Amino acid sequence: MAVPAERAMTRLVPFALLLFAAPTVAAPVPKVVLTAEQEAEFDQLWDNIAHGPAARVHLYCRLIRQPEAAVAYLTRHLPPAELSQQEAKRLLKDLRSSDDTTWKRAYRDLCTRDVRLALSPLEAWEYSDAAEFRNRLGASLYDYPISADSLAAGEVTFKIEPPDQLGAKWYLFRRQHGRGTRSELFFSPTEAETNDRNQGREWRAATVIAALERIGTPDARKHLTALADGHVSSSFTGQSNAALDRLKSPADLPAGKPATLWQLDPGKFSTPATADQLLADPKGSVALFRDTVKPLTLSKKEGAKLLVKLFSDDLTEVGAALKEMRYYDLRLAMSAEDAWAEAKTATHRCRLASAFWLKTQSAWEFTRVDEGDELIDHTYHPPEPVFNRWHIRTHLRNGVSAEDAQKAKGLSSSTRLDNTLAELTKFGDDRWSREESAIYILDAIGTDDAIAIIKDMATGHPDAGPTKAAKEVLKRRGVK
Repeated sequence: MAVPAERAMTRLVPFALLLFAAPTVAAPVPKVVLTAEQEAEFDQLWDNIAHGPAARVHLYCRLIRQPEAAVAYLTRHLPPAELSQQEAKRLLKDLRSSDDTTWKRAYRDLCTRDVRLALSPLEAWEYSDAAEFRNRLGASLYDYPISADSLAAGEVTFKIEPPDQLGAKWYLFRRQHGRGTRSELFFSPTEAETNDRNQGREWRAATVIAALERIGTPDARKHLTALADGHVSSSFTGQSNAALDRLKSPADLPAGKPATLWQLDPGKFSTPATADQLLADPKGSVALFRDTVKPLTLSKKEGAKLLVKLFSDDLTEVGAALKEMRYYDLRLAMSAEDAWAEAKTATHRCRLASAFWLKTQSAWEFTRVDEGDELIDHTYHPPEPVFNRWHIRTHLRNGVSAEDAQKAKGLSSSTRLDNTLAELTKFGDDRWSREESAIYILDAIGTDDAIAIIKDMATGHPDAGPTKAAKEVLKRRGVK
């Protein structure tokens, strides 16, 4: 039998009253669980940030485009800069582990929370006499911008040297690529931060704190507040406090046209602040990168033509060749050794050295070709015990008088010059750091026009940094 409408409403009223009378219970906030892929990606980006300026932009763009996952990762893996003796010993135990995941996680932690917050360097050093352990600990004490993978490959070794007859200082000795460097061993984190501030730690702090600030969710602010209570010497502590102050009084983003920003040197271009300005003008940024970011390709024939121009008697042609080589490194077409074989005179060799040492960001007065090189010559050498990388050695030209020899500079010095593009980019060369940064910014923009530029860049030389970056982005996005 049908219920009259009035009676139906009467039956609903008590139930409605019960609903209003019941206490309000907040819905549980779902916990963000990172996928294995996200965890692995953030770990790799964290390790790689010391490889060059573009690595900062890479980490920053991936964090801000995955805000919930980024905050979850940083909350778990970036604690405030405080450390008890118990925690320090636990990290040291993990640091000597033969399991890659375990020791790398401890290494990342010690690069943020200095072991000297709880133990002296000597106490930590004596925890184990295993060479691998001491190399890993030495890297964290030195605050050296090196990835955990480089440590695993044995490319750098460390040892502690006690005071000698020359002075009362303790030293940390680092050997890398066949060459040794001694630096004073500071016994407290405050002393170390004051006297030996390191770019790797500064870059990580600036990047992740800027990401938390931009994300700006309650959880992000909560973690910034926790980080701000860390040890006063820590870069993370100082930058977290500065971010919290900015969040209290938000200011407009500084104005900056993409074309103007492109003229910045790589150190200033490849920063979160510049990335924010470019992301704020996606159309302008895409238009800029379409005109300036070109695939890095150079055929052997094109490389040979550049060498002919470089060795020309017409200085206008030489300048034009050098200008072109600012972007198109000869190693896109040939090895440095093969190019060197084509240089028949001291003048040719000096020009070739200049061409290889050019950076895309460097100002170069192309009208002053050969100036300052009149007295010197160069030779090119493969790795040796005293310098285990390909290198150029500088010496006097034949026939230079003793009087003129006093004016020559840089004699008997050796300067690294990697033979192939693969060797150059393996060690984080920043020749194309702006172009590589552009790839990550285009990825963050994510429009069809932006992805089209990335696809074009993926056609470049397989060993060039921007080419590898473009291919990695396309693979992650599933774009062919």
